[in-house]
Amino acid sequence: MPDVVVSWDELTVGELPRVCVVTGAPAVGTVPMRFSSMPSWMYAFGALPVLLTTQDLEGFVPVAEGVIERHTKRQRLAAVAAIVTALLLAAAFIALLVATMDGPFTDQVPTFVGGFLVVGVVVGVLSNRGGTFIDARPDKASGGVRLIGVHADFAAAVAASRRQHAGT
Repeated sequence: MPDVVVSWDELTVGELPRVCVVTGAPAVGTVPMRFSSMPSWMYAFGALPVLLTTQDLEGFVPVAEGVIERHTKRQRLAAVAAIVTALLLAAAFIALLVATMDGPFTDQVPTFVGGFLVVGVVVGVLSNRGGTFIDARPDKASGGVRLIGVHADFAAAVAASRRQHAGT
């Protein structure tokens, strides 16, 4: 699966060829895609590094009919995973509060806290991609975005479109 570098204008204005980025079939629409400047593994370090280092921008990529449906399902799954992550982290916080009190089971609380935190971080990292189906990162050399793992037909259509625009 090739990579393609596109400009922000192509992503936000809809100037990409009408070829699905996933299947290479003719595109029937576009779906929003968030492009992050931070790799997914950074989520393991918590919210502060994420908030301080992330640059999120949104663009639109062309997709075929079946891909639109998968995208919608993945977005719903990501929303559920985010809620589960928040609940697990809240449970860890409550368990820490309980650990400071005297009473039965307080000696077992550190185990619960560790478990809630580990599962919460794992769910958060795994659900980070949300509804995405290709990866994208800012391309510093061009000032655009590198779409990673696109279909070869989409990459060829982008190259042909650029040749056509260069000839006019």
